[in-house]
Amino acid sequence: MGGSCVAEIHCDLVYHDGFWMKAETLVEMAKNAGCYQIAEHCLVSLFVYAVTHHEYDVMSAVNEVRSHYHLKPFSTFGPSGKNKLTEKEQAERFIKSIRKLRNEKVMKHKYDYTWIMEITNKTDGMPTFNTPKSLIDFLKSHDIDYIPSEDTINKKQNVLSGDFPDWSFAKCDTNEASRRINVGKRFLSIYRKE
Repeated sequence: MGGSCVAEIHCDLVYHDGFWMKAETLVEMAKNAGCYQIAEHCLVSLFVYAVTHHEYDVMSAVNEVRSHYHLKPFSTFGPSGKNKLTEKEQAERFIKSIRKLRNEKVMKHKYDYTWIMEITNKTDGMPTFNTPKSLIDFLKSHDIDYIPSEDTINKKQNVLSGDFPDWSFAKCDTNEASRRINVGKRFLSIYRKE
């Protein structure tokens, strides 16, 4: 991957490990990491930015770095920002992603579904849940257990402010806030890899 890819990225700063960084810097860090396991840490921040802001250039740079490490590209959306998955495919990916998150023990609390619901409702190419009940009914219809109540989701929505991944939470310590954001980042990463 040559330097020309980095020069073609036109985006705002990307939030990474508590700092705002230029996308080009994160791409260079990933390219020079030496192995994908280290590079992936930078790419997740770029990926989240690309998906939530519909930045095709950033997603292309992420996929070029993946190609540099001989990995297949992430599923991408076109320049219009529209994902090509059908509603059925979106639902299947969503459920697979939830199951994987649960198997990885990333979701520690029932209320962690709140963060996932917030992300999916604001990201093109993902299922939309108009109410906590619609999410709960969807999860139940796919035999997902250990799910929150409507009241739990509503309460957690009320403590959340900002746009992902720059969320802030009322009455929440820094470690828990980071954990919640990481639930969202990991969900997006899994969803796009499926």
